[in-house]
Amino acid sequence: MSGFKIDALADEIRSRAAELAPDAPGTSCVVREIAAAVGYTERQVWRTVKRFREDGTLPSTGAYELTDDHIEVIYITRGAVETARKHLEMQGVEVPSASTWKRAAERDIGKLTLASLRKGARGIRERQIYLTAEDRPRNHTWQMDHAHLPLRVSLGDGGDPVEVWITSVIDVGTRFLVGWALTIDRPDAASVREALLMGFYGCRGPDGERVGGVPELVVWDRGLEFLSETVVATTDAFRTLGIALPPFSPHRKGKIERWFRTVKAECIDFLLGSTRGPKDLRDKPYNTGETVGLDVLQQRLAEYIDHYNFDRVHSAIRSTPWQAWLHDTTALRAAPKHAVYEAMVRASKPRKVDSRGVTFRGGTYAADALSTCHGLTVEVRYIPNDLNTIEVFREGRHLCTAIEKSAMSAGDREAFLHERTENRFAAQQVRRRMSKRKIERARQHTPIGDVDEIDSLAADGADAFAELLAGFNESEVAQLELL
Repeated sequence: MSGFKIDALADEIRSRAAELAPDAPGTSCVVREIAAAVGYTERQVWRTVKRFREDGTLPSTGAYELTDDHIEVIYITRGAVETARKHLEMQGVEVPSASTWKRAAERDIGKLTLASLRKGARGIRERQIYLTAEDRPRNHTWQMDHAHLPLRVSLGDGGDPVEVWITSVIDVGTRFLVGWALTIDRPDAASVREALLMGFYGCRGPDGERVGGVPELVVWDRGLEFLSETVVATTDAFRTLGIALPPFSPHRKGKIERWFRTVKAECIDFLLGSTRGPKDLRDKPYNTGETVGLDVLQQRLAEYIDHYNFDRVHSAIRSTPWQAWLHDTTALRAAPKHAVYEAMVRASKPRKVDSRGVTFRGGTYAADALSTCHGLTVEVRYIPNDLNTIEVFREGRHLCTAIEKSAMSAGDREAFLHERTENRFAAQQVRRRMSKRKIERARQHTPIGDVDEIDSLAADGADAFAELLAGFNESEVAQLELL
């Protein structure tokens, strides 16, 4: 019989005691009504009524209750309920069975308090229930943090393996990883700035459009690198707001914490040098001789992040981050170009433009605007973890955005070829116009017999003149037309 039914039966008998007296009429009807009300058989009710008539007692649940002395012993044993029961039993205190004692402790003390006695604040957080944060529109709120990668990384110089950290920025609404940076040893303000800049600049999607921009909020913890003057100046330059969360509140940036779990489980654990495998009796991994090169780590991380953003279906949003970004039509705030260019990393030395374009870090970058600087040197600025595009400058003036040839989409190639054809056609038009003007001037100052010779000379020099004009910009061509 459950405790609730026992208490209900006792209450019914107590409230109808006069009707159940030995000399009271209709006792059988009263017993029948009580049995129907509390869910017992009439025989069970009669047995309880008989006991009540004899000694005036009624059944009770008999729930065991803890005293303050009991609770104090449980506190001393740090929430070890069974250890406290055994201690009291050794002291000669009468205690119930282990299961009854445990139920009494959970009822009188509470599971949350017991968890706090065992694990402190961490135990409370594990037992509490949390609400799910409301998703924001795309690029409204970013979450940012660092994570140590459980790897032994080699720099290739024969030295000891180094510790590597990853700084990541994730868009809350779409789960798109907009920026990241690797750091040897502890992250600093420079790695925070680099990851933010990557998000501001944006990465190229499969359709050639950039994913990124300037968010309204960037949420991080109270690490000194996030609160540094460098990071504050960066957020001010891009007109966004950085918010430092209260101390010890990782649950307030759960999106980025979940990302770290994912990348470690699906990428890092598959690399050589992973330290999350089985360990020996000295708590050291069995694969202590394994290491992974820093360049290999960067390449594999970049490949996995592309897979995460564009191919992997996220369980929470039931789509890829890229699809979620496309389906959200919220207007984006583009980063000021001058701020992006100033914040970019500058190449250590100028690059010379040749017929292939610009060669940088093993890649070849092309843009039709580079033809105006053929044979000249240019300055390259770039985002370290996104070398699909670079920004090209000439004498401090932005010239163009060049795309790495292997990263060009079909649309990029079509646009490049179309623009190149248009520019070549424009150069030919200028050549023809200049040739006609030259011939007309010659006709005005030359005898009739020499006209055929002039026409022949003009035709021979037309191609060379076109090549000369192809190296001029529009303003220089306009000045030639005034001659």
